[in-house]
Amino acid sequence: MASPESSYRKHLNRLNDLVSNGESLSGHERNCAFLNIQGGRFATISSVSGLDFDDDARSPVSIDWDRDGDLDLWVANRTAPQLRFLRNNTPKKNDFVSLRLRGTKSNIDGIGARVEISLKKNQAGPPLIKTLKAGEGFLGQSSKWLHFGLGHESTLDQVIVKWPGGATEKFSSISPNGHFLLEEGTGNAQTIKREVTSLPYTSKPAPVSLNSNSSRILTPTRTALPPLRYNDLQGKSKKINLSQGHPILINLWASWCPACLEELSNWKAHQNGLRSAGIEVITISTDLIDGREDTSADTTRSALDKLSLPFAAGIADEELYTRLRQAHNWPFLRRIPMPVPTSFLVDGQGRLTAIYRGTISANQIIADTKLFPLNHNDLLAASLPFPGRWMFPPNPPAPMLHGIELMEKGDVVDAAEFAIGNLELLKPHREFPLLAIWISEKLMAAGNTDRGLLFLRWAAESDSSNIAVVNNLAWQLATNPSERVRNPQLALQWAEKANTMTGGKHPAVLDTVATANAAAGNFDKSIQLIELGIRIATTQGDEAASAPMRKRLELFKAGKPFLENPPSK
Repeated sequence: MASPESSYRKHLNRLNDLVSNGESLSGHERNCAFLNIQGGRFATISSVSGLDFDDDARSPVSIDWDRDGDLDLWVANRTAPQLRFLRNNTPKKNDFVSLRLRGTKSNIDGIGARVEISLKKNQAGPPLIKTLKAGEGFLGQSSKWLHFGLGHESTLDQVIVKWPGGATEKFSSISPNGHFLLEEGTGNAQTIKREVTSLPYTSKPAPVSLNSNSSRILTPTRTALPPLRYNDLQGKSKKINLSQGHPILINLWASWCPACLEELSNWKAHQNGLRSAGIEVITISTDLIDGREDTSADTTRSALDKLSLPFAAGIADEELYTRLRQAHNWPFLRRIPMPVPTSFLVDGQGRLTAIYRGTISANQIIADTKLFPLNHNDLLAASLPFPGRWMFPPNPPAPMLHGIELMEKGDVVDAAEFAIGNLELLKPHREFPLLAIWISEKLMAAGNTDRGLLFLRWAAESDSSNIAVVNNLAWQLATNPSERVRNPQLALQWAEKANTMTGGKHPAVLDTVATANAAAGNFDKSIQLIELGIRIATTQGDEAASAPMRKRLELFKAGKPFLENPPSK
């Protein structure tokens, strides 16, 4: 994993910021469109065609969507709107023909077939040629109907298909301004009736929320929150115990926000229902960090005195706000403004279940606690704002960036707690072994050997081909001075695995295997192995490796294991 100060990491963070903020990766360069004006020349029609949107466009695909004889466009964008439909409203003066292929000896869709259309001799010009493809551009595929523009008052001479299998076939009974099916081996085109489709010009928004001032977002993946701390009204730091077996509702509010005060009053009126559902409510004011000159800890206390809330109360600092904002952005996979009030419903295991942007009723919060037992697929279905079905179920994303951000800030203990809470999501990620090693090194350097070895073991299990990690784990398990941590038998398993991977010829690994055997009381074997390691290191001229092995050899001959930094007597 690159250093946070490296040029690579800085540029990667900048790129991540652009993506997370929904900004343009192409510098707001507008889309371009060109018109073939024959003779090998093209004219720019970007503006007059209406195609020059300020989008990060990625994939245009063509299709005669309304079946009126000209090609329309669907364009996928990285930024919103992520999908545009562009209807071709050009006045129709020219002819067309649209062909669909069906293979019998070759693949059924005729993918890879080449179609050549020639016009009558009095309509001079080169033949029109198209190849049917199974994908065009970036993550896009145009229609399987091959669309040919024929010009004005055209007459077809012949249509020839070269099928993927190599056979060439001429088709008859094809005329302009029609749709035809060409089936391999028949030589005769079949007319397909496709009526023009009338497309409405009006559109309606997706039914996401009936209340534009609030939204209820169910998280599609249960992600454990990082450790959270706030200051109580006396300025004392308090940690929120997120995994104590009952739901927690964390509410961000401000004394100047009427909607916040209305929401808190509603919760107060329904405190018995919230208590019966086992929900612990923690209200946290943003008065000290909202940038307003007229707010302070005193305005928070004054508002709370008037409300007389039966809930825990405190004041947010920048660290708490940043961590909650990251959790708020998690379902969107980008940064969006977080309003007040915003509330977070956490299950009894510290996992985020719902985010409420704007006001939410106590009854809805109580109802959402019924979601806690849902499995991943059911929770995913419940999180969708409108009904539908998946072509394939999406994999839950890993909150890897949050773990990296905590480490980059030096919050090692919090990063470890966050990683443990999200272990099942993080383990499949390709960078998890690197994160685990990073956490392990920092924890062990701080004297937290038990938890450091736990992360080192997870790193070895996730990347068992990494010889350095496997060997280091075996060494730690064999040489740790604490009997509670030292595990000679487990050390032997990992050491022998590393020895097998290196063919029994690596001095450092032989040193570890010998030391693990000595820890297990197998001194005769440890002596044989470390003597072999010394011979190989000496042959390689590596005195730095052989010298400490000679000292350990004397210990093993005396029937003593080697321990790192043995405790003083």
